[in-house]
Amino acid sequence: MEDLHRGDKKRSSRSCAVKRPYKRAAIGHGSEPEVLQLEGDFFSTFQFEEGRVLGHGLSGVVVEATSVTNPQAKVAVKKFALLGSDGGIKKTDTFLKEVSIMQSVSHAHIAPCVLAARCPLYLALAMPLYSLGSLESQLSGLCPALARLYLSQIASAVRHLHLTRIAHGDLKLDNVFLMDAQHAILGDFGLAVRLPENSMGLVPASQCGGTPSYMAPEAKDAGDGYLVDPVKLDIYALGVMLWCMLVKVKASWTYDYLEETNTDPDVPDNFRPVLRRVLEPLPLRRANLDELVQALDRLQV
Repeated sequence: MEDLHRGDKKRSSRSCAVKRPYKRAAIGHGSEPEVLQLEGDFFSTFQFEEGRVLGHGLSGVVVEATSVTNPQAKVAVKKFALLGSDGGIKKTDTFLKEVSIMQSVSHAHIAPCVLAARCPLYLALAMPLYSLGSLESQLSGLCPALARLYLSQIASAVRHLHLTRIAHGDLKLDNVFLMDAQHAILGDFGLAVRLPENSMGLVPASQCGGTPSYMAPEAKDAGDGYLVDPVKLDIYALGVMLWCMLVKVKASWTYDYLEETNTDPDVPDNFRPVLRRVLEPLPLRRANLDELVQALDRLQV
């Protein structure tokens, strides 16, 4: 018997013991993440009941899973269907990248990979279930102090990723989850980018995904062959997240965030200098993460 949540109380408040009728398997090429090869279905193998849909993404669906033997024990499971015209090759690559990144980093504000498995019909990535849901779902109840707290925590998580040469690639309120009222957790690494070694960190814009309403100007306007800095794209997205939390509205591609920062009366005056630095249209003039974290620390709220 082994604890599916690996006994990490800081990462997840509930755990459940499961039997392991599987063998370990590598399903890609090169340096492999730890993936289990299951002979049957993930949910029946680990005695979980598949529940409500928590969200949809480009790669699959995320569902709630509840332990049959301990209904208080729950996890979120992202399912990557293997059926498709390419036999699931693209989704397998995405799955392996996401699992590899989640297993290679450890941070108090980054969602851990509880377990990754290959089933006959789909790939499964199990993560802690955060009962308060996404940060976007809690927008209406936020105050400036909580906005600063949550952004400081996520900025710390993103800084940790960048130090390991990983850019998240899809920072947004819907990819941040609340463990409780004081702890925000960054998740969803399906669009993360590994930065090339011995380079300036620039990659073709075509390799960067993201959500249009959080995209920096240089990514929105990028033409064929245009190079962008994924680290700077992450920083701009953090600025959009902060703006949305302060104004209590969801992001939209129709907003000029810098203009709104300067004119919207709902933006607290003491936050405007920080927002101007991270929402700077020119990437070379945009604040770096250390500057953002230091500015947040100095804020009086």
